[in-house]
Amino acid sequence: MQNYSHAGNVLSLTAPYDVASGAGCMVGRIFGVAQSTYASGAVGEFQITGVIDIKKTTSTFADGDPVYWDNSNKYCTSTAQSNWLIGRACLINSDGSNALGTASGDATVRVRLSGDAKAVFKSTEQTGTGSAQNVAHGLGVTPGTVIIFPTDTSPATTGTYVVTEGTHDGTNVVVTVTTSKKFKAVAFSN
Repeated sequence: MQNYSHAGNVLSLTAPYDVASGAGCMVGRIFGVAQSTYASGAVGEFQITGVIDIKKTTSTFADGDPVYWDNSNKYCTSTAQSNWLIGRACLINSDGSNALGTASGDATVRVRLSGDAKAVFKSTEQTGTGSAQNVAHGLGVTPGTVIIFPTDTSPATTGTYVVTEGTHDGTNVVVTVTTSKKFKAVAFSN
């Protein structure tokens, strides 16, 4: 095949900020781990797939849990809110022992990078007004997918529950929900 370039596990990208070797970095909407230390604006090599140990918060993970990147603080977390989904925790070593990430005191978590970062937002419980409502999502981009979950369940059979999506934008999820009905909004970047 003459048009094949390479496997794409490592990409040459421009560092958006100073990044140390082995540290995570968001480059646009691509998450990668720097193979060397790069100054802001320098072109470098970033591992975007594979299994890598990455700096984390005190979050704990179980095998297969989603791992998110907090781009403001530059570490992995179990908190989805306005962070980037970068992969899944893979915490069992080949010898059957636990890898790092299962305890809050572990400095790193072992992550199988997905190669495609997605920003995730989950709102607090909202109350419908019967008119268009703006729910700030903090994704920084217009969400590609929005899901509205009814949370008004007492009693579940009382009244009509109508949800109408508006035109979402880079700041807000726009939705009209029946007056007094409770809901949560979940949004994902493309």
